[in-house]
Amino acid sequence: MISIIMTYFDKNLLDSMNEIGEEHEIIAPDGLYKNHENIKKIKADSLNKFITIAFKKSIGERIVFIGSVIDIQTLKKLIKQSKNADVVYLKRKKHSFWAKIFVHLVLPKSRKFSDPLSQIFVIKSDVIKQIDLMPIGQKIFLEILAKGYYKKIEEISSNIRHNFNENYRDYSKYLFKIAWHEGEIFRWIKFGVVGVTSILINEIVLWGMIQKFDILTSGFIGVETSILWSFIFNDLWTFRDRGSRSIAGFFKRMLKFNVVSAFGILINVVVLIFFNTLFGMNPLKANLLGIAAAFVWNFMANNLWTWFI
Repeated sequence: MISIIMTYFDKNLLDSMNEIGEEHEIIAPDGLYKNHENIKKIKADSLNKFITIAFKKSIGERIVFIGSVIDIQTLKKLIKQSKNADVVYLKRKKHSFWAKIFVHLVLPKSRKFSDPLSQIFVIKSDVIKQIDLMPIGQKIFLEILAKGYYKKIEEISSNIRHNFNENYRDYSKYLFKIAWHEGEIFRWIKFGVVGVTSILINEIVLWGMIQKFDILTSGFIGVETSILWSFIFNDLWTFRDRGSRSIAGFFKRMLKFNVVSAFGILINVVVLIFFNTLFGMNPLKANLLGIAAAFVWNFMANNLWTWFI
């Protein structure tokens, strides 16, 4: 049995459903399909409530979610592919690169999907058996890929392009709410704590080395010591759930972290000079902006590269 959830009205697709060739049920909003028979109709005062109820009332071993335009042939491909996969989704030909990067940064599990904002997918019912869904419009796929239990993933490419039509404020809240539930916001906090301790380590080492060496040598030792401290602390605490725990994996991540940190230092200096020279900003205040810019760079680069999930 397949449960097919349709969030919009499409008479042509509805008339072609018998081509699927498998036993199925169709779940749709009552208002859109009030004149059609053999459909499980749900009354809800919002799209979010309809989607939540529809998933709960689905009785199929596989659940198809159709939140955008699709033709029957593509739908048949999705359903066929879903026999041997936990999740099958439709990858749009054109989708926002930056939106994808943002989602990948906030929700690491989404990095397994080249189009995490897809609105058309098929999942086995067991994928969401243990979770409560709290959708915001058609973007429920994000919550499923973040909280669901799945192993095998398949994608089917398509020429379909649907626009991002959600409220940006509500959508951002939804995304960060999922990220908080998954512990990713706390990861940002951990990274910041490590950053503060590394600054203290830098100052302590610089103070100790400058008693014996020149300022350039002492400064280099202080910076590199703080980088190594920061890497080890992050590897054992902030990102302990990522990356191979082998010796080779450890040194590979260390090298990447040093490269990222070098660019972070460059960003810090450039921002400092830019605001001090062009705007006459106090060097200490300009340096704080540089530190903030370097922090954002370091977290993004290390999250997406050094400790890529």
